[in-house]
Order: sequence, then C-alpha cells, then structure tokens
Amino acid sequence: MIGSIYERFWDKVAVAADDEGCWEWTASTNKLGYGWFGAHRKTHLAHRVSWELNVGPIPEGSHVLHRCDNPPCIRPGHLFLGTDADNMADMVAKRRHWRHGATHCFSGLHEWTEENIYIVPGSGARLCRLCNAASRLEWYEANRDRARAYNAAYRVANREDRNARERARRAAKRKAECVEEIRKQAL
Repeated sequence: MIGSIYERFWDKVAVAADDEGCWEWTASTNKLGYGWFGAHRKTHLAHRVSWELNVGPIPEGSHVLHRCDNPPCIRPGHLFLGTDADNMADMVAKRRHWRHGATHCFSGLHEWTEENIYIVPGSGARLCRLCNAASRLEWYEANRDRARAYNAAYRVANREDRNARERARRAAKRKAECVEEIRKQAL
C-alpha cells in the first residue's frame, strides 16, 4: 500500500530540470494553490506529504513552510518546519501580509499618521482613532436607551458605595480641619 501511495504521489509532480527549481504539484489544488493529495480516505496537503515521505514525521503543532513562496512546490529542499509564529514572521519578512504597505485605514478615509494610529496592546493591531471614535459614537446613538439604562443601573448598584466613600471623605475632611484648628490653638 505504501508503495502505491508513493508512486501515486510522485506521478503528480513535475520535477524541475535544474538543480534549484521547484518541484510543482500538477494535480488538484486548493484556492490558495497548495496541492491536495488523497490517501487513506483523507485529503492531505501535498507539501506536508512530501515532507513526511522524504524527511520524516511532522511534530505536533508544526507547519511545513516554503522557502520559495511557491504554494504548489513540494521539493523537500524548499520546505522547512516552523511554528505559527514562524509562519507569521516569515509572511511579514517576505512582505506577503495582506495589509503590507497600507497607507490608509481599513475604511480608506484616513491616512495612517502618528496622530490617528492606535496600536492595540498584546496583538499589535493598528486601529484608526478617527474611525474608532466614529464607530463608538454610532453605537452609542443606536443604543442610547440601552446605554442609559445600563448607566442608571450601575449608578443605583454603586450608590451605597459612593455614599460610603462620600461619608469617609467628609469625615477625613472634618478630621483634617480639627487637626488644623488644634494646631492653631497650640501656637
């Protein structure tokens, strides 16, 4: 069975004539151009099958990445193992990110400038401050009654806490005034 899978796999590969060229998958591909190979009633990505046939098993959580950036390529020398982070870093380094070189925000209305970019902590995503403010205002106008009801409920729920804080603040102020009065009398 392995021999037949091996033969079926290599029948679908166009090996480059030169020593450095890509070995391209000639059978079915997905919409991104990566080859599909069916074995054991499952469909597998052809470059992953190539790695397993020529190099060995792929560790759990690893990806098989392309050095050549050619999705149908299955040449083992053009492939390497990496993590999700390696895959994303490779994409950014090779300038293949879908927003690479963007000069305007997602809406296309505002140019990216120091003043209107907000970088989300943790993810590093860029947001347009102007679009974000407009979106918040639009949400508030559409949900004004709901927002007011929430704020009213919050105020009622926290009224006792606010009253206790206010009483403590007044008591501290009276104590400070008394201490100041005692100091004045002592002089």
